[in-house]
Amino acid sequence: MIGKLIQSSVDSKRLNAWLVLEGNNILKKMTEEERRSVLFFWTSTRFIPVEGFRGLSSKLYIYRLHEAKDHLPTSPTCFYRLCLPKYPKIGLMEKRLGLIAQDHVSSSFGQW
Repeated sequence: MIGKLIQSSVDSKRLNAWLVLEGNNILKKMTEEERRSVLFFWTSTRFIPVEGFRGLSSKLYIYRLHEAKDHLPTSPTCFYRLCLPKYPKIGLMEKRLGLIAQDHVSSSFGQW
């Protein structure tokens, strides 16, 4: 599932190969519930459709943000876009995605 999640991102071809590989490794380390939270944060969908990722209403996109290097990822869920800052270290990306994977963060949509 995780490999397909990353591979289904049409914009992943524009990303550095290490980012795709490390993002995949980070997601593999997460529990199923944490991966669902990331998917929900990215798409506002908790579960993959029966047809797999092709059953989603749009392809998934990963964008690299160059402005901030320490912010949390953002996601305009209507467009299935995951916007990742250009983290200086993989460990920081793992921490930031770990924060997003917390259910109270992934489902808050800005509500405190």
